[in-house]
Amino acid sequence: MHGKARLLVVEDDADSRELLQIFFQQAGFDVFKAEDVERAIILLDQFHPDALVTDLMMPNLSGIELIEYVRKCPEFRCIPIIVLTASRKEMIDEAYLAGADHVFNKPVNFDKLYQTISKLFEAL
Repeated sequence: MHGKARLLVVEDDADSRELLQIFFQQAGFDVFKAEDVERAIILLDQFHPDALVTDLMMPNLSGIELIEYVRKCPEFRCIPIIVLTASRKEMIDEAYLAGADHVFNKPVNFDKLYQTISKLFEAL
């Protein structure tokens, strides 16, 4: 369905990062992982992913700052951004204002996540 679309998963929790990688690989995606925003920016430049999946609460820079960075870069401005978070409503609102396309609360409903990502790639 998506061929081998590339996803960048940014999640500071190692177990969650691993689970997301397995989930997306089984769904047919090439998955690149970053444990923080600094690493995510390096991977963005190296691999030019087709979509970004990020947590909001991370050490150093936040997911909000990553979304803002992506939306300001001409080469990444249009990629879909999906947020997975356990954050308060204010941070979720801030994520949408920064440019997130979809926000999912943790624990994530993987069926809904898959449906959302599939629709995003069908639209590309």
